[in-house]
Amino acid sequence: MTETSIIPVFFATDENYVPYLGVSLQSLIAHTAHNKQYEICILHDSLSEHARQQLSEFKQKNVNISFLKVSDHLQQYQSRLKNNLAFWNQPTYYRLALPLLTANYDKILYCDCDTVFLEDVARLYEQDIEDNYLLAVQDADHPYYIPERIEQMKTELKLADTSRYFNAGILVMNVALMRQNNLFDRFIELRETIKYLPYHDQDILNSACRDKIKYLSRRYNYQWHLDFFYNDPEAAQAYRRNIEPAIVHFTSHIKPWNEPKREFADKFWYYARQTPFYEEILFRSIAKQKLGIDYTEIAAATNRKDCLSLLRRYKFIAFFGLGSARKKYKQKVKTLKQLLRNTAALCRL
Repeated sequence: MTETSIIPVFFATDENYVPYLGVSLQSLIAHTAHNKQYEICILHDSLSEHARQQLSEFKQKNVNISFLKVSDHLQQYQSRLKNNLAFWNQPTYYRLALPLLTANYDKILYCDCDTVFLEDVARLYEQDIEDNYLLAVQDADHPYYIPERIEQMKTELKLADTSRYFNAGILVMNVALMRQNNLFDRFIELRETIKYLPYHDQDILNSACRDKIKYLSRRYNYQWHLDFFYNDPEAAQAYRRNIEPAIVHFTSHIKPWNEPKREFADKFWYYARQTPFYEEILFRSIAKQKLGIDYTEIAAATNRKDCLSLLRRYKFIAFFGLGSARKKYKQKVKTLKQLLRNTAALCRL
C-alpha cells in the first residue's frame, strides 16, 4: 500500500473530552472510503486504560486507532523546552509538537475533538499543499476583533494582514517541511518571547507559519458559533451562503451537547446515538441543564463593555449568593473571563 492511499489523522484529548472525540470519530468513520486506509492517532498525556479501550473499539478493517503519550516523546527534547516541559504537555499545545511526533509522515491531518465530519476527510487531505506549511481556514471571528487584539496581532504576531488569521481546529500540516525548517524551534521561541497569547498555540501557528499558508474554503472548518454568537444575522447569513459544510467545528464555549436546539447540533446527536458514549453525553447534558446555567446573556454580549458589565454582576452574585446560585454564577464568571480572553481583552481579570 502506498503512502498516498493512507490518510493519517491526529486528534488530541484528555479524559473529559473522550466522549465527544468518540462522536467525531464515529462521523469520520461513517464517511470513509473502502479503498483507503485511515490511520487515526490520538495524542494524550494520561488517558485511562478504560478510555483507550473504548476508543479502540472504533477500529475497522480500513480504520486503525493508535495512541501516543506526548510526554514520553517530549522527554528527549527537555533541554530545548527548558523549564516549560509541563506546559507543553497540555493538550492545547500538542499540535505544535506534531512535526516531532510524525517522523513516518510527510503530511498529516489534525482535527479538534469538537467536530463532526459530513464527507470523506480524504478529499481534504489529498488537496495539494504545495510548498506551504499548512492548509487552513480563515477564522470566522475576525470582523469582531477589538482594536487591542488587532494591534497585538500586528505587533506581536507580526501579521501584516490580520484578516488572514486562521482557525487551527482543522489543519493539513506539511510536517516534512516543518522539520526541514526546524519550525518546532520557532514555536518554542515564540512561546517564550510573546508576552500574551490569548489563543495559545493557534497564535503561535499563525505567527510562525504566516508566509506559508494555503487557505481553504470555510466548508472544511465551518465554525458554527457565527450563526448565533454575535447577534449579527446578516453576517451569519453571509457566512452560510452557498456553503455545504464538509466539517462542522463546534467553536466557542457553546457546544451542541449543551445546546441541542441550535443549527447543526442535530448532526452531533445523530452520530452520538451511534456511539457507546451516548448515555454518558446525555447524562452530562441533563446534569448541566439541571444546574441551570443559561449562557444566553453571555452569547448576546457583543462587545467588551457589555461583557464587563455582565462580569461585574456575575461576580457580585457569585460572592454574595447562596447554594446553587453561587455555584452557577461562579461558572458564569469563569466562562465570561474566558470569553474576554478569547476576544483579546488584553488585561488580566
